[in-house]
Amino acid sequence: IDRAARGSGFSPAMLEAMVFLESAGRADVIAGSDPAAASGLAQIMAETGRNFLGMRVDLARSRKLTRKIERAYARGKIARAHRLEERRRVVDHRFSPPHALAGMARYLTKARGYLGRNDLAVASYHMGIGNLQDALRAYGAKRISYVRLYFDSAPDRHPGAWRILASLSDDSRHYYFKVLAAKEIMRLYR
Repeated sequence: IDRAARGSGFSPAMLEAMVFLESAGRADVIAGSDPAAASGLAQIMAETGRNFLGMRVDLARSRKLTRKIERAYARGKIARAHRLEERRRVVDHRFSPPHALAGMARYLTKARGYLGRNDLAVASYHMGIGNLQDALRAYGAKRISYVRLYFDSAPDRHPGAWRILASLSDDSRHYYFKVLAAKEIMRLYR
């Protein structure tokens, strides 16, 4: 995490908090059963990893290896499952912790370039840069803090921004605050 954060403008504690929320530190987790979905330590979508972050994501091979891994675990062949997981890390960098963390830092850096602020970049990690840009446009400001956007958007004040944030069915609008809470949890743990 320290290596991935170096030079990104994001603290290791922020990246660690995001990893805590995204995967609980499990490098081989998949949101669902298809590796096209958010996968790996940083829960990066296959398309985002390949097309936006320039990661190696051979989805066909990743899917095939994922099926083999599941069968190996089901049959109690743990050593075989671990070998297959190692092979999957080579063909799908989202499952390789150093690559996944570098991808997360790269996403945040690119998002900050589009959005102009670290807090907005972190919020966009879950809701997407485009959704957040739409909410900011509807609010009528480009670079306000996420806290202001969140608390100042309501049906009677900035209803367009409120509708966009409220329409995100996966609770994305709360992600930034969850990251801050996770960061504090890890600080208190230490």
